[in-house]
Amino acid sequence: MVMIATPLETSLVADIESVDARPDVDYQPDLLPPLGFPSDHRGVESFQRTREQQARWRAMLSRAEVLSACRAIPPRARPR
Repeated sequence: MVMIATPLETSLVADIESVDARPDVDYQPDLLPPLGFPSDHRGVESFQRTREQQARWRAMLSRAEVLSACRAIPPRARPR
């Protein structure tokens, strides 16, 4: 599974999915911080997930084979 782990325009996610139907692309923008400015790949610093959102985020990470923009994920939070 390809996990989009940074804010990204949905049209670009659709472009990724249209290249090849084989990989499962998982993009859940409600789990990502809102953008502070256009092309912001970190989002606003004050963003925090709810417990339910954090559980979904961890489940996505555990299934991911490819992380897009993994720099947005602190090393200690990346899957091993």
